[in-house]
Amino acid sequence: MTSNEDLASMVKELSAHIRSVRPAPWVLPNEVPLSRQAIRGMANLRKLSIRGVAPTGSTTLQSSAALKDFILSFAFYCPTIKDLRLARLEFQCYYDLVVYVTAFRAVETLDLKSVTWSGGGPDPALDDGGSTYLGFGLTSVPTLQITLYRQDLPTWDFTVGSWGSSIQSLTIHIANQTREFRGLSTFSQLRHFELRMADDDIRTAPAALLHIKSEHIKTVRIVHEAQMRDMRGWLPTLYEWLCFDEILSEPPYTSLTRVTWCLLSNKPDAEGWFLDLPRCFSRLAERGILVCER
Repeated sequence: MTSNEDLASMVKELSAHIRSVRPAPWVLPNEVPLSRQAIRGMANLRKLSIRGVAPTGSTTLQSSAALKDFILSFAFYCPTIKDLRLARLEFQCYYDLVVYVTAFRAVETLDLKSVTWSGGGPDPALDDGGSTYLGFGLTSVPTLQITLYRQDLPTWDFTVGSWGSSIQSLTIHIANQTREFRGLSTFSQLRHFELRMADDDIRTAPAALLHIKSEHIKTVRIVHEAQMRDMRGWLPTLYEWLCFDEILSEPPYTSLTRVTWCLLSNKPDAEGWFLDLPRCFSRLAERGILVCER
């Protein structure tokens, strides 16, 4: 007969949704879904997803001692975790976020969706770009995916700490808002950059591309969800006006091997827009690196 320990050792992927049974945006020790003893047996865990389920009226589940102990138990007992995904969690400060992330020593893919902190910003001790905490854990993380939503405050600042010291693949999903992209220049090892934007926010995409400075960049993927009512004219004309073709034909993009433009729209003119994309990006098309998707 297979024991509980044997079953636990067979778990390779785990997804945990954590919610408070009370009308409060934090959890108590008796509200976490797994005990420390159960976590201890998952020595072969490779992928961990933890999602906060906030009560009505809240957008994130706030950090508490119980939640911190729950997450860090995985870091201590499951050293084989390579894929860490956190969603809808609010930490007390930026320092706490760093502690959570860097505790997972073997992580190669870090996915953060609506992860934020309630404090005013990064801890001053981390504001030197070479922090022991950030530098230690993130120097081995090649893939970072971040989803940002309107309610996420404060904004992310990639200039703080060592976010860009090892990241080779960066995906940023921004919903209905603009962001400061200045810190993207710190991603010196970046090879792949993916930007997902909705509607009129595509106007800020050139700013993001202009701040990429990595000499290693090889592939770029832009996903545009164009569902707004007022398209303000023909969408390809907007793409031309924003000079995407010119930007992606200048350094550091001269060694690109592929540029993927994904247009997501259910508008009546979407088919015509899609067919006209090669004209909008004529330089990329001539280089044979343009890929158009719907």
